[in-house]
Order: sequence, then C-alpha cells, then structure tokens
Amino acid sequence: MPAKLRAALPFLLILFLAAGLRFYALERIPPGIYWDEVIDGHRGLEAVRTRQLKVFYPVGSGREGLWINLTGVAEAVLGANPIGLRFCAALVGTLTVLAVYLLARELFSDRIARFTAWFLATGFWPLWISRMCYRAVLMPLFLTPRSICFCEHGAMKTLQKALPRNGSWLSLVEPSTAWGSTATLPFAQPRLSSRLSSWPNTASESVRAI
Repeated sequence: MPAKLRAALPFLLILFLAAGLRFYALERIPPGIYWDEVIDGHRGLEAVRTRQLKVFYPVGSGREGLWINLTGVAEAVLGANPIGLRFCAALVGTLTVLAVYLLARELFSDRIARFTAWFLATGFWPLWISRMCYRAVLMPLFLTPRSICFCEHGAMKTLQKALPRNGSWLSLVEPSTAWGSTATLPFAQPRLSSRLSSWPNTASESVRAI
C-alpha cells in the first residue's frame, strides 16, 4: 500500500462512516416529513419542472433559492420521496466532514483533524441535521472554506482567489450573514493586523511620490 494512501486511510474510513450514517435508511429515519421539508421539496420540484429556478422564493416567509433548487433537482432525479427530499442534506453533511477535516489539518495537525472529523461524523446534532431537508445544513459547509481562506499556508491558498472574503456569497444560504461574517473574525485578525501595520509606510511613500 502506498505511503500516502496508508496515511489517508484513517480519515477515509471516517468519511465512509459519515456517509453511511447519513445515507442509511434515509427513507425511514427520521420517520415522517416535517412541514419545512414539505415546503422546500414541493417548491423545488415545481421550480425544476416548470424551469423557473429562482434566487429567492417568497413562500414560507421567504427562503433562499439555492437549497430549494438543489432539493428540486434531487427530487427530479430520485423521485418525490423521502430519499429525493433528503439526499442533498446527507450529501452536504458528508462534504462538511471533509471540509472541516481540511480546516483542522491546516490550523493544527492531521491527528487533531481526524479527531475533529470523527466527532463531526458521529455527533448527534450534525448527524440529525444531515438527515433532514433543512437549509441550515449548508451554513457549516459554506463557512468552513471561508475560514480556510484566512490560512496563510498550504494548498488552501487557491480558495483565497476563488471565494469573496466579504461573505456576500453566504446570502445564497441565509439572508442574515452578519453572524456568519463575525464567525470567521478570529481567522481574519492576523491578516488584518499585518495590513494595518503596513499602512504608515505605504502612506509615507505616497507622500514622497507626490
């Protein structure tokens, strides 16, 4: 077995476990379908069938379009049933384990990242929200790469160019992004401090140029 594959094997097993816990008996557990799920599923399937996908839907006091559209596509492919309704939640929950693992490895170490991924894969609340058709499951997945953007080293630098840092893209998930923006403030602080410290030199150079 290659050394890289052997090193990655523990996390791959955790990721496989996370997927299994989220997709197993998705049509039966949890039992029943809640009214929030019904609204998103019905509106999403209708939007896909009529080809009228929207960024924002006024139904249910207003809902962001991304989650409804994704749910509608899943139902169009898998059918209007609990599996089609909750498939995106299970997939997003599994991808969140991967994203959080990458963030923890970038900030700390591979060992801590594996522990973090394990707790996220098996924790009750992350598992519960990953088996329900609730748009809130998108927020951790969207916040994690934004946090990675403030890491100064490693392969994650590519995300710094790919994602806006002002949090505007978070409006695809939740309209109130103020708390989402402040959630990554600790990661922004070192970069912000370095830029503030360079301002006096930049200002003096500009004055000399004039």
